[in-house]
Amino acid sequence: MNALKSLASVSDIATRYHAISGLVVADLEEAKILVGEALAQDPLDADSVALVSEFTRIRRGDAVLAGLLEDVSIHPEVKRNVSSYHRQTGQLPERLVKLFSDSHQDSLSVALLSEDKTALAHDVDELGDAARGEEIFRRESLACTSCHGIGSVGPTIGPNLVAVGTAASTSYMIESILEPNASIAEHYENMLFTMTDDSMHMGVIAYQDDSEVIIQDSALGKEVKLPVGKIRSKQSVPSLMPAGLADQLKSRDEFLDLAKFLSVLGDPGPFQNDERPFIRKWRVAAAEGAEPPREDSLWKPAYSKVNGELPFGDLDLGKRVFAKGFVEVQTPGPVVLDINHRDGLELWIDGEAVSDPSKPIDLSKGRKEVTFALDMAEREELGLKVLLSPDRDSSVKFKVEGGI
Repeated sequence: MNALKSLASVSDIATRYHAISGLVVADLEEAKILVGEALAQDPLDADSVALVSEFTRIRRGDAVLAGLLEDVSIHPEVKRNVSSYHRQTGQLPERLVKLFSDSHQDSLSVALLSEDKTALAHDVDELGDAARGEEIFRRESLACTSCHGIGSVGPTIGPNLVAVGTAASTSYMIESILEPNASIAEHYENMLFTMTDDSMHMGVIAYQDDSEVIIQDSALGKEVKLPVGKIRSKQSVPSLMPAGLADQLKSRDEFLDLAKFLSVLGDPGPFQNDERPFIRKWRVAAAEGAEPPREDSLWKPAYSKVNGELPFGDLDLGKRVFAKGFVEVQTPGPVVLDINHRDGLELWIDGEAVSDPSKPIDLSKGRKEVTFALDMAEREELGLKVLLSPDRDSSVKFKVEGGI
C-alpha cells in the first residue's frame, strides 16, 4: 500500500495518471482503488486516453474498469477525450462505450434509426448536398479521414471509399453510418488478439502465414507483427467504425449531406475518381520565417478533396502558410505544374527556390519535395490545386506520392 499512500498526496493530475498507468501492470488492485477518483477530476492537460487504454490492453481489463466506474461521475472532459479516441480508432471495448459516451441524451442516431428507411433514403437523394457533405466528411471531430482513404491518399484501416457510390445503394450508405456492425465490408473484419503475456492487440488482418499475423492496428495507425506462437486466442469484434457517429453531427440536414456525398463517390460527375497526377497528399505548416520550416514536428498532414484541391480550411494557419507534397521521379525530365492560381505563391523544389513556377521545371531522378509558400491575404479563401504533367516531348516519368 506504499504506492497508494504516496499517490494520495499527488496533486498534479498528469503525474497521478502516469503513476496509475504503471500500477495497472504492476499492482492492479491498487490501480483499481485510485482510477475512479482520477477520472472524476478535470484532466487538464493529462492524457486520460492513455490511462483508460492501459486497462484495455490487459486481459479482462475492460470488465474491471467498467465495474469500477459504474457509480463514478466521469468528468465531461474525460468523456470527450475518450469518445474522440474511440471515434478515431474504434478501439474502445463495447462495455466501455456507453460509460464514456459524450453524446447528448437526444440522440440523432436514435432519431434517424426510427425513421422509415425508404423515406430517409429519398431525402438523402433529393435534399442532400454532396459538396457540403464532403466538408463534413473531412471534419476532424468525425475522424472519418483517420480510417478511410479516398483514392491514392489516406489511411487503409477501413475500406477505401473512392468508388463506394458506384457499388452501394443510398440505403446501404445510411446503414453503414448508423449501424456499422450490420454492414462490415469484406476483408475489414476487426479482430482482437490476446497474447501469451496477456497483452492485447486489435485491428484488421493485413497478412498472415504459419509464422506471423500482421494487423493494421487502428490505435497505432500502423502495421503490427504478431508471432503466431505468442497468440493465445483471437476473436472477431465489432466494426472499428463506432456506432453513434451521427451524434457528432449538428443536425439531420448534415446527415443528409454526409450520406449524399458517400452515395455519389465514384459516380460520373464532380465526385468521380480522377486518376490524373494531382498532388493529393500534403504536409502544411504555419510560416515562422521566409524559408519553409525544417522540423518535421511543425508540419501536419492534409489531403486534397476529390477534385484535387487542398481547401482553404486546411490552409487557414495564418497570413503565410507552407504546403508541400512529394513526387517520385523514375526518369528525369521537365514537367509543368498546372496551378489553379499563382498569385501570392512561391515554390521550392528540394529546398531550391523556383523563380517562375509557370515555366517547365527539370526534375532529376529520385524523391522530390515540392513546397509552396502561400500568401493568404492575396489568395483570400482560395485553396491550392496542383496538377503535374510532362512538358511537350518530355520523356519524364514520375508518380505523385500518395498514402498517409
